Amino acid sequence: MKKKRIFYQVLFISLIIFNGCKKSKPVADFTFTGNVLNPTAEVHFICTYAAGNSYIWDFGDGSPSSNLPNPVHTYTTKNLYKVTLTVTNSGGTDQITKNVEITDNPNSTAPTIEFLPNVTSITKSAGEIILFTVVLNSSAGSQLSKLDITCKYGSSASTNLKSLNLSGTSQNYAFVDTVPFGISIINYSFIVRDNKSKTTTQDFVVNVTTPNTWGTITTTPNISMDNEFVASGTSFWGLSLLSAPVNQATAKQSANKIDFVFGHRSTINGGAFLATPNSNDAKIVYDNSGIDKLSTWNVLNKTLFKLTTLTAAQFDQCTNDSMIQAQTAVGVNNDSYKTVKPNAVVAFITSGGKRGLIKIKSVDGSFETQTGGTVNFDVKVAD
Repeated sequence: MKKKRIFYQVLFISLIIFNGCKKSKPVADFTFTGNVLNPTAEVHFICTYAAGNSYIWDFGDGSPSSNLPNPVHTYTTKNLYKVTLTVTNSGGTDQITKNVEITDNPNSTAPTIEFLPNVTSITKSAGEIILFTVVLNSSAGSQLSKLDITCKYGSSASTNLKSLNLSGTSQNYAFVDTVPFGISIINYSFIVRDNKSKTTTQDFVVNVTTPNTWGTITTTPNISMDNEFVASGTSFWGLSLLSAPVNQATAKQSANKIDFVFGHRSTINGGAFLATPNSNDAKIVYDNSGIDKLSTWNVLNKTLFKLTTLTAAQFDQCTNDSMIQAQTAVGVNNDSYKTVKPNAVVAFITSGGKRGLIKIKSVDGSFETQTGGTVNFDVKVAD
């Protein structure tokens, strides 16, 4: 009987010790700080229950979970996120979900627009190039998102000129346009937006003047040149030639007067090219076998080209050298104009310093293959 009493006493004491060591079920809870974008939000989470064996954090933005008791998580977008903490120990598991709102920095301002040179209006003549730099900067805690440019030429309706997607906190944009003829003013509007939907608009005005005097021009219409696969081979022409385009043998005799070569190369998209006599394209096509090949000429003139943004209608409106001077002021540095297409307007400068414009009127023939083809164009040259 005495032994049985001792057994129950030991058992009772063991149960007391066991129950005293067993952990109670956890109570999941947490606090957080740092939920303001600047430009991102680094949120510090603190679990207020310290007796857990494991912690699982779901940050509510699709990112991987964390097993740290007090993690730091970065949010990049303003939003309301549901954050869930799951705490487990030997006593069980508990879970809690709280709303964590990521907000904008209340001190952030709209993005800024500046122009270089630091002016908001300039004066230009018809046919001249407009060129300036647009400097864009976002405020602290925000990112540039988009730039829209609208334009109103004279009394015409405003049109959307360009729309650009932006990124980062600072960006420079080189703005280029050409002053059309027949107007007295151009109004541009630059609208920049950031990733917090804040917007800034800055206007830029171009006053268009007509100079007292412009130089005269000489117009030569309907110049027709053949490529190397046409029997007559009138592939060479120059501004000082009194005749129409000539073949290679005749061109060699007047090499100092040859400014333009027309030909075909299968490696060029579209095949057709208009080039200077000393260009690589011309040499590959016309420096072939025979006594008249280009390497035997006593001189190879160097004409430089630039494909402009002018339309055929603008070319037709050119009655003095203002447009020619504007288009040949910068960027005329290519020894050939490749992929010849109708209605294209090409600026050029010859070895002799002559400046002008070419309007491609038509291109005939299948230039992707080695077949005959002809180009027809008008030329306007500053006197």
